[in-house]
This record gives sequence, structure tokens and C-alpha cells, in this order.
Amino acid sequence: MISIFERPSFIGIEIGYRSIKLVELEKNKKQHKLSKVGEMPIPAGILMSENKDDLEIISKSIKDLVKMLGCKTTDVACAISSGEIFAASIDLPLMTAAEVEYAMKWEIKKRIPGKIEDTHAKWIVTNQREKTEVLIVAIPKRIIKRYLEVISNSGLIPGILEIEPFSLARSLTQPGQGSIINIHVGSSLTTVNFIQDGALRISRYIKAGEEQIIESMISFSKSISPTKVAIVNKYTVKKNESEQNINYRQNPILREIIDEFKKLCHFSMENGKEISQVVLSGECALIPNFPEYLGNALEKEISIANTWLKIDCSSHESPAQLKKISPRFAVAAGLALA
Repeated sequence: MISIFERPSFIGIEIGYRSIKLVELEKNKKQHKLSKVGEMPIPAGILMSENKDDLEIISKSIKDLVKMLGCKTTDVACAISSGEIFAASIDLPLMTAAEVEYAMKWEIKKRIPGKIEDTHAKWIVTNQREKTEVLIVAIPKRIIKRYLEVISNSGLIPGILEIEPFSLARSLTQPGQGSIINIHVGSSLTTVNFIQDGALRISRYIKAGEEQIIESMISFSKSISPTKVAIVNKYTVKKNESEQNINYRQNPILREIIDEFKKLCHFSMENGKEISQVVLSGECALIPNFPEYLGNALEKEISIANTWLKIDCSSHESPAQLKKISPRFAVAAGLALA
């Protein structure tokens, strides 16, 4: 997490591949209350553009969304999503805080790809029992600059920037909940996250999202047919007896998800903890029967993300709509909870 200054953050904004999602919370000492939630479409992939006019389009879209919803604050937490993010978990011997600080100066130089001066790197100790476990996150400075400019030019105050897995851990889990694996499928990226007692321990990035996953599923299964819904391509996974005979490992993207999932399961077992829940969030969670399809591939029951777990939504006019959009707003809600 990159915190520019210590101020409460009331708005969470996720700038996705094809839309901007926003959640505003009213905060008091005891709970967070949902104030506003909404979404604004943007041209696909525009955030990756180096063109200033394209970035202005995003800033204007954010400004329009804030105005349309009637948001009460300008303080914002925003998630950074990029295939260029480096995230790794490393093990060190048991050390004092000062020893870890010294060791990490060398570990960061050794492990981070590219020039260290062009990268913003942060690390946190995630466990310190029999060994010291450290999570390293590194983001190119030019990407951070792009996000800061987009938010600032929208008239908002960018108080916090963080990678999506931290937001997901915050919105989808609670302390004391045990070991959970979250699979978050975005439009262009997937993360497989190991969360223990509400804290992110390990995050794995897969450079494929909803569209690539569905395309690969269609290629490897005759029981899946594409169907266009509204403007965006959506798909239905048909329940079919032949589905039981699919060799999931022939699908390269599902195979990568399965492999990362098994590594995290093994890591959890090594630490004497069984996985208590597998939570699916993001775009693919809304595809009919996809959670069952993924569950068959992982040989685990899949739970759909409950984004509003820690949020009082009693004043919202449409609880059914909130439940429907819940998996897609997990990042934005987690940001608003920061």
C-alpha cells in the first residue's frame, strides 16, 4: 500500500479494463455504511495508453461518475492493476525487525526485475514464527504516476494506492476466519490469493482474465457456447454430463490457476492449516455455472464472494441488485474500507 498522507479514505475506485467501479462508505467508530455504489464504462484497455488525451477520458469519466452518484467526499483509495506488477513471497530465517530491514535492502535488489530506481518497492512481514515470511510488491513508477495523474485530474484526492489483492483480503475476509484462497478473475488479469485470518500472505498473478479464460474453455470443451449479452461478451457454461469428462489440465489457463491453487494449498498444509474456503470474485463469478466448472477443476467447492460482508447496506434501495453485483465490486469495496 502506498499512502501519501494519513487521512480517512471514504471512496474506493477500481479502474478496470473496460469500466470504473466506485464504492463510497460513511464511516463511524463501529461500522461502515454503504453510501454510494456505481459504475461507468470506459473504452477497453484505455488505462494502458500513454496518450494524455486517453487518460483525460478516464479522469472525466471518474468525475462524471462521482457527480452522477452525488458523492460526499473527495478522498480516494485506488487499486493498481497491471501485468507489470511484481509480487513474491520469500522466506528468511527468524530475525529481529532491524535484521529484516537490512536483509530486505539486498533481497529487493536481487529479486525485482528491471532497474530498481524505476520501481517503487514495498514489503511487509506476513508471518514470523518458525521463519520470517515476507511479501514483496514492486510497481513501475511510471504506472504509479499514471494512476496519480488520472485521479488528481478528476478533482479527487488520491490518498491511497494499493494492489488489488490487499483490497480483496480486506473486503472478503475477517480476522479469525482461517485460511482462505481467493481467486479473482478480472477482465485481463487473474490473481490467486492466500489469505490467513484476514491478512494477505501470498498473491500469484496470472496474465489472463475473463475473455482469455472463456476463449480457452470454448476451445477445450464442446459443452460451452458463447452468447452475446448487451455490449460486453458474456458466456454461459452449460451443465452437461460430458462436462464430467473434461480434462481440465489440457486448458492452459485453467491449468495455471490449478497449479497456483495447489501450491497455495500445499503452503497452507505445511503451516498446519487446512483451506477453509475458496472464494471466487470478479467478472467470471457471474457467468452461469462457471463456479461449478471451476470447482470441478480444483476439486473444491467454490463460494461466491460476499463483498458486503463488513458493510451495513440496510439503507440501499435494492438489496437484490447489491447481491448480484457483489463479486464485481470486491476490489472497490475493499478500497473504501482502507
